[in-house]
Amino acid sequence: MHYLAPLFTVLGGWLIWGKHFDRRFLIGMFVAIAGTVPLTYHDISFTTSQLQGDIAAFLSAVFLGLYPLIIEQLQTQLSSVIIMTWYSAIGSLLLLPIVLLTEGRLFPYSLSGWVYVIFLALICQILGLGLYAYSLNRLSSGFVSLCDLLVPIISSLEAWVIFSESLNWATLISFVVIVLGVYITSSSQFAIKEEVESAM
Repeated sequence: MHYLAPLFTVLGGWLIWGKHFDRRFLIGMFVAIAGTVPLTYHDISFTTSQLQGDIAAFLSAVFLGLYPLIIEQLQTQLSSVIIMTWYSAIGSLLLLPIVLLTEGRLFPYSLSGWVYVIFLALICQILGLGLYAYSLNRLSSGFVSLCDLLVPIISSLEAWVIFSESLNWATLISFVVIVLGVYITSSSQFAIKEEVESAM
């Protein structure tokens, strides 16, 4: 369900902000999404407990799909640094009550714990999401959202190299189809903002 986020980005951009995408972009998007099917088909279940998780994942895909659209619109008035600063501050304030109610400890109690938290903040929050927001200056929100489908490929390759985890043929085929879809989309004039502006 989570891999449907690009679909909601494109749909939201079209319905809310009147964005347009050509046939090449849409074909590439559906090819990439189709490539995720082998990665997820074994997780689909219709039991009550699993169905609740699927619904949560579906809603997560909707919100994740809207995220690049909102950041893209904010960048018309604010810099990426200001957006990420407020994003982090608001997120921290909203999560603080939940952490206080559900966890017995707020801060790490060991040196290794602090190291993990610091690296999580530097690499994932500042570097990762910072570059994500910066990329929206040059790339369309739909294309950036579609590139999120490359995350399982990179994660699996890292797990293969670092932890010697095996990759089956279905996973490899899925990777090839996803990369093909992203490549097709990247050749669309609606993937890169400069090309969109010159085309209009």
